Order: sequence, then structure tokens, then C-alpha cells
Amino acid sequence: MLELASAQVEKGVFELRLEGEAPRWARPVVALGPVRGRLLALGLVLAAASLNLTTVPAAFFFENQWTVSTIHALRMQAMLKWVIALSGLGVWALVFGVRKEELKLVFDKAAAKLLYLHRPQWNLSTPDQGEVGFTDIRKIEVFGPHREPKTPYGYVEIGLFDPLEKREKLFRFQVLSEDQLKIYPANLGRFTGRDPHGDWIDPDSLPIRP
Repeated sequence: MLELASAQVEKGVFELRLEGEAPRWARPVVALGPVRGRLLALGLVLAAASLNLTTVPAAFFFENQWTVSTIHALRMQAMLKWVIALSGLGVWALVFGVRKEELKLVFDKAAAKLLYLHRPQWNLSTPDQGEVGFTDIRKIEVFGPHREPKTPYGYVEIGLFDPLEKREKLFRFQVLSEDQLKIYPANLGRFTGRDPHGDWIDPDSLPIRP
């Protein structure tokens, strides 16, 4: 599930930036970022290429009696070279092919519109983007931490109808604190004019303690 990464309010515009995880098997590489990931991939490819210029690994295998002959030792070095080279190419492919899932929601109060941009985990996938009027927002529903799928502090669902694509869409993100579960549904309600429902009470409706 996507998590609330950041939010800002400026001149009648409420912007939410949400992030998800990369696929589990790709997370170590994606966590490096594009620059460090490319450097790692390049380093592995160069390390593999350098094995064409030396027989030190083969000598090491033979001296430690990991092989029965120098020919076998050279074959092991060749295998090692290809393993390193293919690892480098794999890292390179992950750096360019996989990323964290991202969703950007921009609520423009003056224009009464919601602009959305969803980038999937795969770089080659086409981003899903569009805009809808606040009247096309079907629901803002709040789910507490006890509701399935369970999250530490709960999550929010925004359901809407995209008139251009003529289909329903559902955006879901989890909050990272109890305060966020109170504040963000309230802000969404004030900007869109749609009352949030579910496991939520408007903080402004609570009586002030003496």
C-alpha cells in the first residue's frame, strides 16, 4: 500500500505525494538510487572485464587446491567473470527498469479539480494521469488500524469517476501517525467539499475541554 511521503498547502492548492515500495526482490538495488546503482553496475562490468587481463583468480583457485588442474582453474575464473558481468547487467537493468511506485494528488480549490499522476513500479509502464472535478469524487473513506488490510495507524481511500476514461478509480494510502489520520481527512473534506466517512471524527466537531 502507498504511504504518505509529503504534503503541502499553498494558495488554495493541497498536494499529496504518496510512495510505495519497489518489488521485494529489487529493493536493495532500487534503494541505492539511480546514481549509486549505475556506479555499482559499471563497477561490476569493469571488474569482470579486468579478469581478461589477469590469471590471479585462477592461480588462487589452484594454489588452494579448489581445482585439480590449471585448465580447470582457468575455467572457474571464466565462470566467475561471467557471473560478475551478468550481475552487473542485472543491476543496470533494475536501475533503469524498476522504481518506487509514486502517486501525486493535487487538489485545486479555486478550480474545483483534482489532478492525479500515478507512476507504476515499472519505468516502461505508461504513467496514469488525468484530472477530475470535485463533483466526480465519489467518496473519501477512512479506515482505522483494526480494519483490513491492517496498517499501524489506518488508511484513507479516495474513490472517483474519471469522465474522460469513463471508469471508476480508487486511490488508497496509509497514514503514518494517529494525528495524520485526523488531519488529512479533514483537509481533504475542506478542500473538496466531500465529507469523509468511516473511522473518523472531525476534530473541529469535538467539544473544547475546559
